[in-house]
Parts: sequence; structure tokens; C-alpha cells
Amino acid sequence: MYIKSVTIQGFKSYRDQTFAGQEFSPSQNIIVGRNGSGKSNFFSAISFVLSEKFSKLRSEERQAFLHEGTGRGVLSAFVEIVFDNSDNRLPIDAKEVAIRRTVGLKKDEYRIDGKAVTQREVFNLLESAGLSSSNPYYIVEQGKVATLTTMKDSERLELLKEIAGTKVYDQKRAESLGIMKEAEQKKQKINEAIEYVQERLDELEQEKEELKEFQKLDKDRRCIEYAIFDQELNEATKNLEEIEKARENQHKLANQLHMEKMYLQQVLKDFERDIKLAKLEKDAKQKEKDLLESERQELIRQRTKIDLELKDYQQIHKEDESTRKDVEEELREVNKKIEDITSQLNDEVIPQYENLLREEKEIEEKLQTSERRMNELLSIQGRKNRFNTVEERNRWLQQEIEKLEKSNASYSEQITGRSSETEKLKDTLSNLNRIIEEKKKSFSENRTQIESFQTSYNDLKNERDSLTNQKKELWKEQTETEKETQRFSEELSRAERKLEMTFPRTVTSGIHSVRNIVKERNIAGVYGTVIELIKCDDKYHRAVEVTAGNSLFHLVVENERVSGDIIQAMNQSGAQGRVTFIPLNRLQVSDVDDSIATSEFAPLWKKVKTDSKFEIVVKHLFGKTFVTKDLESGTQFAKDHNVNCVTLAGDQANRKGTLTGGYIEQRQSRMDCMKQIENLRREYKDSHDKSKKLKASISDLDDRLNTCITRLQKVETEVHNSKNTIQHEQQDLQNLEIRKNNIEDNIRSNEELLVRLKSSLSANKETIDSYTKEKDAPLNATLSTREKQELDKLTKTVNDLTKQLQTVSRSRLEQETKRDSLRIQLNTNYIPRKSELQLHMDHLPTDSTFSSQQRLTQLQGDKKSTEDRINDVTESIKVLDQEIDELNEKVKTTQEQLETERAEETKKFQTLQEKANSLEKLLNKKKIWTQKREDCIRQIKELGTLPSDFRKYLESDQKTLMKKLHSTNEKLKKFGHVNKKALDQYEQFSNQKEDFLTKKEELEKGEDAINQLIQVLDRRKDEAILRTFKQVSQNFEEIFQTLVPGGHASLTMKSKKGEGEEEEEEETDETSEVDQFTGVSIKVSFMSSGETEEEQSYHLMQQLSGGQKSLVALCLIFAIQRCDPAPFYLFDEIDAALDSAYRTSVAKMIETLAEKEKIQFITATFKPEMLESAENFYGISFKNKISSIKKITKDEALRVLQEEERLGGIAQPGGEEERPLTPPTHDDHMDDRED
Repeated sequence: MYIKSVTIQGFKSYRDQTFAGQEFSPSQNIIVGRNGSGKSNFFSAISFVLSEKFSKLRSEERQAFLHEGTGRGVLSAFVEIVFDNSDNRLPIDAKEVAIRRTVGLKKDEYRIDGKAVTQREVFNLLESAGLSSSNPYYIVEQGKVATLTTMKDSERLELLKEIAGTKVYDQKRAESLGIMKEAEQKKQKINEAIEYVQERLDELEQEKEELKEFQKLDKDRRCIEYAIFDQELNEATKNLEEIEKARENQHKLANQLHMEKMYLQQVLKDFERDIKLAKLEKDAKQKEKDLLESERQELIRQRTKIDLELKDYQQIHKEDESTRKDVEEELREVNKKIEDITSQLNDEVIPQYENLLREEKEIEEKLQTSERRMNELLSIQGRKNRFNTVEERNRWLQQEIEKLEKSNASYSEQITGRSSETEKLKDTLSNLNRIIEEKKKSFSENRTQIESFQTSYNDLKNERDSLTNQKKELWKEQTETEKETQRFSEELSRAERKLEMTFPRTVTSGIHSVRNIVKERNIAGVYGTVIELIKCDDKYHRAVEVTAGNSLFHLVVENERVSGDIIQAMNQSGAQGRVTFIPLNRLQVSDVDDSIATSEFAPLWKKVKTDSKFEIVVKHLFGKTFVTKDLESGTQFAKDHNVNCVTLAGDQANRKGTLTGGYIEQRQSRMDCMKQIENLRREYKDSHDKSKKLKASISDLDDRLNTCITRLQKVETEVHNSKNTIQHEQQDLQNLEIRKNNIEDNIRSNEELLVRLKSSLSANKETIDSYTKEKDAPLNATLSTREKQELDKLTKTVNDLTKQLQTVSRSRLEQETKRDSLRIQLNTNYIPRKSELQLHMDHLPTDSTFSSQQRLTQLQGDKKSTEDRINDVTESIKVLDQEIDELNEKVKTTQEQLETERAEETKKFQTLQEKANSLEKLLNKKKIWTQKREDCIRQIKELGTLPSDFRKYLESDQKTLMKKLHSTNEKLKKFGHVNKKALDQYEQFSNQKEDFLTKKEELEKGEDAINQLIQVLDRRKDEAILRTFKQVSQNFEEIFQTLVPGGHASLTMKSKKGEGEEEEEEETDETSEVDQFTGVSIKVSFMSSGETEEEQSYHLMQQLSGGQKSLVALCLIFAIQRCDPAPFYLFDEIDAALDSAYRTSVAKMIETLAEKEKIQFITATFKPEMLESAENFYGISFKNKISSIKKITKDEALRVLQEEERLGGIAQPGGEEERPLTPPTHDDHMDDRED
């Protein structure tokens, strides 16, 4: 047997401590923790359950145990210790036994395995397992060792007596002596009484004869008085019955009025709640209206702003249209000019120019040829005159030839250069034409792309507007749905409260508690109340309700385990309320005989609809009940077939003959309420689901709308980029066209220059040939005839050609000037102007680009949307105004109903007061007549034993009886001096004398037996003390030698003679041997190094150091424990003051006991030596005024001790902030509570 786990809840510094998965070892367990963390409170919690010193606690003492940490305080605390009972040491047939003690302000109870037991039963169970209350040293609390070190010899002797169990002996001896003393006093009183009785007997002997005559008259008097009292008693009883009947009627009426008043109060609450809800709804709608008003004003401002911007854009659009027309007109004119000029150039000027140029070249060539020949002839003629010799002439010709060849070389070089340049220009022109075509193609594609973007933009804008409108509609629908859901929720709450009003409040609380527990703990197998599981036609509602009664609110569960778990959870959590369970597995219903059913008598259970799983519940509640049309036929049917019958109105005929019925208020029908609740739950669920779907749809629309807006923005960006691209491409095209024209001009210039160069080169070559030929000719003085003729002809030809050339050149120059002028007009004026106009046209808004027209359309759409929203908001405001008016009317109507119901409630209250006053009056009358009846009964009793003929006057009237009583009393006056009780007293005293003599004899026998018992007790007591002393002394010596090798220790019993004290004893024969002892002293010897065993010196406790005293005290504790071994020991810092070597010895000794004796040790320590041989380690921490314990490793335990030692927080013995738990006194209730 050992402690397996300890559960602490709400006890001192522990709020909620469990041992799940960290049970104690059956061997050694070490607990460590910082000073003040709660170690001693842990041991105190175990003592709280196992120790008898906490057996009787006052309320303020119990308060001291309750946890007071952060947060809300606790109202109760419990400590539960689970023992491993595998060895069956506890006389309970179970492997584990749990003992729990729960304490609160007004309770203190014990439980064993969940069953309530008394405190004495717990302590008897513990004693049967070896946990004796006379030897409480199986729990050594903090400070116990220190107490033993300072204990006096006399106190040590008392401790030895306590361990030997002499308390029981002393208690029994004291009881016996008290009984003997009491018996002696009784015997003395009996002797005195016997003497007195004998004297009275002698006196009464003389009074007996006179008394007999008196008794005859007295009997007659008592008969008369009995008849009078009996008549008065009958009258009082009759009046009381009438009063009780009237009071019951008044009480029933008062109860009915009270129920009606409660119903009215609930109605008033409902009205007040309706008014409050209506006002809240009105305020909400007013706020909504204010928001809509603000929105409408904002929308109106937006519309005004849009109107102004729209007006501006319309003006801009108008101006743009006018500008476009002007630009288009001018562009047409420019195009016409370009076309005309181009046509004029191509069709007229350039062909004429080229013809004239060609003609001019031909004339020039002819002229040059004629002039060259003419010049040759002239030169020849002149050279003949100029040169004297051929050599001189040839020399000059050669020089001219060289000049001409040099000129030709220059011409050839220029021709080559110009030809190469022309080819390059032509290649450049070809590339430029290709680039221009690509630019034109790209320009066309970009314009097409912009048109595509415009289409996409329009589609996306329409999609955005459509999605926005859909979202607005869904918002509106969701708002309406949420309002509807809220309304269903309020109506459902109202209906549930209405249903709860029809059954007891405790049942309501119980059902709510069960539902909370099932939800929190996720308990399966709970199906709900009966009323939630059944249905029937409306006409059977009343019959079902009266048949089932409060069973309608019984909870149906799978089995009794489910109900047990719920009840346990309710007890643990302190849940309020009362609930009844119906476990399906425990229901056994006999088959219902439906063969007796007729058209007029139908089985009620068949009218109730439910799931097949719960059909057994329906048969259990309604199986023996049949529905009938009227109570009269139902009574006979119930009697004939031994069943119950119920009408549709709720009247019942029991098979035992009992009839039940009456008026039942229809508005309190439970089944109607349940049906309404189910309908509202379904409607609420549908509305709630619809609201969730609408939220999902709105969320989906938001995603789609965001996607659409993103795409719209992307299209706008693409359009903007494309437009910029078009602008750049148009500018590039214009630049390229200009560059193309320049290149073409350069090519034409080069080609014209090449023609002239080639012509000059050819003329030079001809001149060179002529000069060469001339070199070979003779130098003549004159030209030949033929040459003269030729010269004349050439002169005429040159003149004619010169005139022709001048005419053609002039015409060619005119055409060239005209051509250049037209080209300048084209390239400088019209073509650039055309580009400018085209660019301007591209910048002007059109239907296919983003422009003022698009903005205008957008503004018009925005205006329409804004106006639509204004109309919607205006309509919503009108609806809200109407709803607010309706709510105001509802508040007004409900307020009027509230006042009416309040007046009705006041009326009911006044009626209740009147009924209460009537009841009070009836109660006063009842008290008067009850007192009268009690007086009559008392007076009859005071008459004593009546004669046998006491009924002889019962038939007489009151007047006659009074006369007879008066006459009898007059006769009795003559016997006023007579002792009326002489005979009784004589007989009584005679009996008393015999009793006294018998008692005296019994007392004398009892005294002898008590004397013998005292002698036996004294002898057993002496034997027990001496036996215990010898056993403890021997154990003490052995344990001391084990812990202090080479040391010796002994216990010595001190006696009065040994001390030299002589005392006179008055009762030497009654004084036991042990009474001669005055104390127990301790002598020890610690062998020093170098000392032999003979040289050792013995010391008393007062002569030892602190550590040695603690060791000796521990030896004494171990010696006491060995006398009466316990299955487990709890040590709280027993090694605090020990030296390191002794701590090691103590640790080894505990290890030996744990292994060999199979004893469990749970030890709290600040020293590392105790950790070496332990199996389990536990750390206690203290945070937010809450202690907690958990299983740790050995290394973690050592770190805790090292940290505590480093911080200097290790307490000296008794110096820790926490102290052992002791019952607080009146003056100090909370001294042991931890901070």
C-alpha cells in the first residue's frame, strides 16, 4: 500500500493541482522547491485528510483553508489521496482506494471512492491499515525534528506513553474512577431516600381511610368535567375543520391569483422588453435614416458636381466638335492643295521640266560640240598666227592636254564619289521607305488596338455597373434578411421563455446546466427532452400534456453511464437545478394490447410521432393511456380494461378510479409552445442560412467587382500607353517623310551633277583627242577652204544653238523655279500643316478614343447612377419613416397595453392582499380554536385516569352538567384537608423503596467490578509502557549506531527515587509502577577521531550541537516508527539542520528501508544528498499566488537546489515562510496561509 497520487483543489496556495501521468513511486520520492513555494502546504494537505488533529473545525477555521489567489476566490476546497491497494492492506476490494475530504464555509465531508462516509469511518479504515492515531510519526512536518531536540525528559515520557497507547488506558481508568465516584454518591443518596420513604410510609398509613371517601366524590367530579371538556373539544374540532376547509379554498384561490400575477408579471416583462426592443429598433432605424439622409445630401452634392462637370464637358464637347469641323475642313483644303500641287508637279511641271532639261542638255551637248569644233578651228587658225613653229605649238598643246587630263582625273574622282554617295542615298532611301511602311503599319495597328481597347473598356464599364447594381440589391436583401433573422431570434427567445414558465424553475436551471456541460465536455448520447423528441396533431396536445406532465422535460440519454457522467460533472462544477434522465437501455415496456381499441377509444401513443429510436420512450409514457371522447365513457373503459383514459380537453380517468380534470388555460399549452419553437427554429435557421449565402454572394461579387475594376484600370493604362505610342509614331512619320524628301532631293542633285561631270569629262576627252590630232598636223598659216566653210557653218550653228539654249534654259529655269516653289509649298507648308492637323485630329475626342466624349458618357452614366441611388435612398427613407411611425405606434400601443396589464397586476395584487388578510383572519381563528382544543385536551389529560363509568354524563347538556359539577365541588370542600394522593403516594413510596434497595445492591456489585477493571488497566498500561520503552530504546540504539558508526546512544527511564525526591503517596496501593517514572533522558556518544570505544564520553541532549541534536531527534523518530511501521512516511525538511555526513547516512538508511521493507517515502528537502537514491522527483513552483507541483528529472531537481543555495534562500529549521498547517485559533485564523 502506498500513496499513488494527490489531487488538491482550492486548498491554501493550491488552486487546481492534479497528478495525471505523474504518480508517486512506491519507493522514494523527493520534493524540491523554493522557500515559500508551497512544500509544507502540500504535506499539510495530506495531513488534512489523514490526521485527527483537524477532525473538528469551526467555520472560521475552515475559511482559513480556502485558496485566496488572484481572481475570484473559491467557496470550497478538497484534497483527494489515491492509495494503491494491491496488497489489500485496506479492507476494501479494490486495487485503488480514493479518500477525499471536502471543506467549505458550511460543510466538512469525507468520501471513500465517491461514497460519503463519516470521519470516524475514515480513521478506523486508516488504523486497520497500520496508520495509528497514537503514533502520528508517519508524517513528520516541518519543525517536528526541532521540537524533539528541545523536548524535556517529562515531555519525552509523555510521548512514549502516547506511542504505547496509554491514552486509551488513562481514558478508561478515568472513566472507571468517575463511575465509582458517581456510584458512591448515588449509594449515599439511595440510603437517604430509603430513610425518607420509610418515614412517609408511616405517615400515609393513617390518611388512607379518609382518602377513600374523598376519592369517590372526586371520581364523580372528574366524570362531570370530562363530559364538559369533551363537548367543548368536539365543538373546537368541528370549528377547526370548517376553518381548515375555508382556508384551503382561500389558499387555492390565492395560489391561482398568484399564478395569474406571475403570468402578468412575465407579460409585463415581455411588454417592457418589446418596448425596449422597439425603441432600440426605432433608434437603429433613425440612425439608419440619418445615415441615409447624410448619404442623400452627399449624393445631391455629387449630382450637382456632376451636373457642373457635365455642363463643362458638354461645352468642351461642343467646342471640340466645332474645332473638329474646322480642322477637318482645313485638312480637306490642305489635302486638296497637296493633291493639286502634287498633280501639277507630277502631271505638268515635272514632265515639262524634265523635257526642257533633256532638251537643254541636248542643245548644250550640240552647242558644246559645235563650239569645241569651232574653237578648235579658231585655235588652229589662231595658233598659226600665235606659234611660229610646230614644236612651240605642240609644246603648248601638250600642256593643254595635261591640264585637261588633270581636269578629267578630278571629274572621274568626283563622278566616282558622287555615284557612291548616290548609291548610299538610294540604300538609305530604301531603308527609310521600309521603316516608313512599318511605322504606318504599326500606327494603323495601334489605332485598331485603341478601338479594341475602347470596346473592352465599354464592356468592362458596363460589367462594373452591372456588378455594382447587383451588389446593391444583395446588400438590400441581406439587410432585410438580417432584420428577419433578428426578429426570429427574438421571437424564439420569447417562445422558449414562455415554455420555461410552464415548468418548475429548478428543472429549467437543471436543463440549462446539462446543456452547458454537454457542450463544454462534448458528451455524446444526449438526445434532448421528451417534448423536443415528439410531435402530434394539435387536437391531441392537451391530452399529451396532462398524461406526460413534467415527464415532458425529462432528458432522454443513451444509457445510465451518460447520465452518471453528467450528474458527476454537475456535482463537480456546482451546477444548479434538478433534472431527471431516461436512459434508453434501461427502459423495458411490455407490449401494449391495442386490440381493445375502438373508434371511440384510441391508444394515445399511436397519436404521438417520433423517431423509431425513441418509440420505447413514447410507449413508456403513453402506452397505458387511451384517448376518449368524454370522461363518462372513459371512466367505464378504464375500469373494464385496467387502463388510463384521457379526453381531448385533458380530463383523466385513472384505472384505479381517480378522476382528474378542470379548466386549463390554453395560452399555457406546452406542446403549442414547443410547436411554435420548432417552427421558429426552422425559420430562424432558414433565414440565417439565407443570410450566410447572401454574404457569400456579396463576397463573390466583391471579388468579381475588384477583378473588373483592376481590368478596367489596366485597359485605361493600355489606352494611355497606346495613345502616347501613336503620338510618337506620328511625329516619327512626319520626321521620316521630311528626311525622305531631303534624301530624294540630294539624289536628284547628285544625279544632275553626275550628268554635268560626265558631259565635261566627255568634252575634255574630245578636246584631248583634237589636241592630239593637231599635234600631228603641220603648222599652216591659214585654214583650208573646207575648214573655212566648216568654221562659217559652225559659227552660224553656234549662234543658232546659243539662242535656242537661252530660250530652253529660260523655260527650264522657269519650270524649275515653279517646281521648287511647289515643292517648298508642299514640304514647308502643306505637308507639315497636314501632319499638324492630323495630330490635332488625333488629339480631338472621337467615338473610338478616350476623350471628352467618353468622359461625357461616363458623367452621364454617373449622373444616372447617382439619381437612381438618390431615388433608392429617398424611397428607403420613406420606408424607414413609415417603419419608424409604425414602431412609434407599436411603442404607444404596447405602452397602453403595459399600463392596462399593470393596472390588472395591481388589481391582482390587491386581491391577493385581501386573500392574504382573509387567510390571516382564518389563521387567527384557527389559533384560537386550536388553543381551545389543546386546552380541552390538556384539561382532559389533567383529569388523570378516569373511572370505568366516565361516559355516564356524556349525553347530558351543558347546563345540567354545570349544576352537577357545582354540587359536587361543594361536597368536596369538606375534604380540603385530606391528602388527595395518599394511596398513590403510599404505593409509590413502597415501590420506590424496593427500587432503591435493588439499585443499592447493583451499585455495590458494579463497584467491585470497576475496582477489578482499574487494576487490570493499570497492569496493562505498565506493561505497554515498559514494552514500548524497551522496543524504542533498542531501536534507538541500533539506528544511532547505523547513522553514527562507532557511536553509542541510550534511552534512560528516570524515576522519582532516582532523582532523590521523596513524596508521600496517599494511595500507594493504587499507584502503578510507571507512575514512579518522571521522564526519559537521552545519552549519546559521538566517537571522535583517535578515541577508542572505552574513551568515549556520553552527553545529554543539552550538551550537543544543533546538527547532533537533529540527528538524535531523527534517530528517535525512526525508532518510534520501527515500533509501529506504517506503509508510507512523509518527511518535510527533516535534514535541514544535519551535517553533510549525517545527511548521507540518513539518505542511505531511507534507501535501505524503501528497498527491503517496501516502504514509500515522500521527502521534501533542500539538500542534494537525499536525491542520490530517489526514484521520482517533483518540483513545486509558486506563481501569481498559486502553487503547482509537477514531475521533474533529477538534474532539474539538483538545479533547483543549487539555485536556492546560490540565492541564499535555504531556510533554517523552522525558518521557511510556510509553516505546518495547524488549526487556527480565534485570535489567529490565517497565520499559516502562504503569501
